[in-house]
Amino acid sequence: MVGCNRASIFNPTTYRGILDELFDGDTIFAPVMGWNAYQLGFYSSKFKHFIATDVIPEVFNNGIELHKEFEKYKDKSIFEVEDKTVDLYLCPSEQLASRHDFATKYKNQVDGVLFSPPYYDLEIYPSEDQSFTNFPNYQDWLTRYWEETVKLCCEVLKPGGKFAFVISNYRNKNKEEVQISQDMKAVVEKHLKLVQQLRVQW
Repeated sequence: MVGCNRASIFNPTTYRGILDELFDGDTIFAPVMGWNAYQLGFYSSKFKHFIATDVIPEVFNNGIELHKEFEKYKDKSIFEVEDKTVDLYLCPSEQLASRHDFATKYKNQVDGVLFSPPYYDLEIYPSEDQSFTNFPNYQDWLTRYWEETVKLCCEVLKPGGKFAFVISNYRNKNKEEVQISQDMKAVVEKHLKLVQQLRVQW
């Protein structure tokens, strides 16, 4: 993972670095688990509480096991290791409110949101609840997956909290360039004010 720059691979150290450089507070929310890379980065960050959801059962189960391992390490370490708490959900982000009353449970409790969202149809994962499976039409996907996820994040963010996502454009199977970063940014700007746009140097 150290030098990769692909949709499905996000270096945990990069995630931790972005958290510690650009975010403040205790609680971070990731609307996808990023193959557990975000959780790994969280453990070495200054944050204390990690909330995340994903639609792939294996990724969710790995997250549970990772936290068990962290607890074992913390208890046995000769070093002082800070307590960290983790809340994980096996659920599409756009359905967290209806399935888990998520917006009520976490309202104004999240200091930051940081993740690399799905790239629409670039990669198809083994899940019945994948966003592309639920919304195969691109405009529907932007509205019913992406905008609903953004709105949920707005509800749980504290006043002054930060929302950030990492994404780049790509060529689809027909070799057409998908301007996904601009399209997703336009949706976010309907709900949040753009403060900064940065380039991740891999």
